[in-house]
Amino acid sequence: MALGSKAVGNMVLDMGRSMDLCRSSNRLKRRQQLLVQQFLLVSST
Repeated sequence: MALGSKAVGNMVLDMGRSMDLCRSSNRLKRRQQLLVQQFLLVSST
């Protein structure tokens, strides 16, 4: 389970990086970080 959530987390981070490359917006970056934090909280419980 931990390995699976880690892989998904990496995928999310990769998506965030590509989105930053496409349009570097602070709003998008903040929202991406919040989504990642929420996902990590959900997957850790």
